[in-house]
Amino acid sequence: MNTNKALVSVVNGLLQVDISKRLGCQKHGSNAILSHPFYKNLKWDDVFERRTKPSFIPKVTSNAFDTSNFDEYDEDRTKSKALSKTEQASFEEFDEVF
Repeated sequence: MNTNKALVSVVNGLLQVDISKRLGCQKHGSNAILSHPFYKNLKWDDVFERRTKPSFIPKVTSNAFDTSNFDEYDEDRTKSKALSKTEQASFEEFDEVF
């Protein structure tokens, strides 16, 4: 399974509305997440022992309401514009899964 399909699969599994079908909530429990193809190159022991360094560490302040790591967007959805062809193409991969 290539990385993009594995990513789509793990996200869809974790966001499954029906809890009986949700990744990690079935017979194998959390092992279903740990053994998912998306994580095949991840050494879980290193993660649990905190030996793995994240590729990105966001800068956060001590302010509990710090939203500086989130994109700003127009909250009025009526003013949203249609996606460009390039933007639409980035979602084509998800169509294959559904």
